[in-house]
Amino acid sequence: EIIAIDDSDVEEGANHQDRKPRPIKKEEMAEGDTPKNSVIKKEGDSEVMNEEVEAGDNEIAGPSPPNTPTTREIKQEDAKKKLEKAKASAMEKYADRILLHRHKGIGRLGGNHQGTYVCPGMWNKNIWDEGKNIRKEYPLPKQLVDQVQDKEKTDMRHFIYMCFNSLWQPNGPRFAGQPTAAVSGIPLFVEKNQDYAFPVFMKRTRTTRDHERQQSVLGWEYVGNYRSIADPDIVVWESAHNFTRAMKNEIASKILKSSTGQSGETYGRRCLDSWRSELQMELKNDPTEAGPPYLEEKREPTREEMKAPQAPLAARARALGFNDMMSDKDLAYLLVELDEFHEQVPIEFVEYDERIYNYCLCDENGNKVGATACKNKDEAVSPATARSWYQFAMKHGLL
Repeated sequence: EIIAIDDSDVEEGANHQDRKPRPIKKEEMAEGDTPKNSVIKKEGDSEVMNEEVEAGDNEIAGPSPPNTPTTREIKQEDAKKKLEKAKASAMEKYADRILLHRHKGIGRLGGNHQGTYVCPGMWNKNIWDEGKNIRKEYPLPKQLVDQVQDKEKTDMRHFIYMCFNSLWQPNGPRFAGQPTAAVSGIPLFVEKNQDYAFPVFMKRTRTTRDHERQQSVLGWEYVGNYRSIADPDIVVWESAHNFTRAMKNEIASKILKSSTGQSGETYGRRCLDSWRSELQMELKNDPTEAGPPYLEEKREPTREEMKAPQAPLAARARALGFNDMMSDKDLAYLLVELDEFHEQVPIEFVEYDERIYNYCLCDENGNKVGATACKNKDEAVSPATARSWYQFAMKHGLL
């Protein structure tokens, strides 16, 4: 067996990916293959790239003259242009929306300001007034509009919202209203109740693929309300190769920080302990030699190595230097190099709730609190907008 992640009900203050380990059968994925319904294909996986042009693809059968594009290539280019045009049109719809402030803006929805899966507690003062009535200005989840008669029985899980760091989510929504995306996990409640749409906020930074650490923050983009479209019988994960060095450093450092929490029952601690046990079991049951070489040599794989069947988990763990006495720090940086660690849950856009955006845009006094504190000194005083992120992302190949 290999390890994956099983969501458990979120609690207020839960850390990112606060879920329990769940064993998954290897048969769920063919060795060396991308899982069914995988959201992203690895570079080089395109079927077209490896196919020879057949007779009939050109107007005249037989080899094409040098430098003459085939009918297939022309169609591909046309499709690419149409896709880019459609994406640009979709991005423009919310491009002028102000990026939000995490604490003064989004924090008004209630709950832990540091959490990823945020579930406000019962009688949270941001939601309920002194008379235990929901505040008139609060953007009450639409599924509760006609259901808050018995206040004592209100299920606060309906108030859950997600605040994702883009460095954890290579497949997360890149612009507001993106039709489909994938994230590293969602609470079990919203995964099971797939009719429930939850608000999603994405942290936008000036981090490129060449950076090793997170750069300055532009702000938080409300990208809309999404719902889970996960299939419980299919396990999907992303290739570790598609995570930049900055992403891997961010994930490993947050796991380590969480693992040192005073309670000892943090996500980071459970994550490290469960993966350590799982890898120990893998190495005990699978004597496969260490490999592939690029992991042992700590370098990026070649194109040919990327096409090769994936080595067993035990072999890759050996190549990365796993041993029983490995420190928490070394283990955290090892885990981010394993595909199995990066589980993905597909989500689908439902709506852009103007009430949520307008509520998070202002403080309790009605003053706009866009992320001006995150601006560089040489930029305008006005808050950054989604367009600021889109332009930066397109310039650096992030969109």
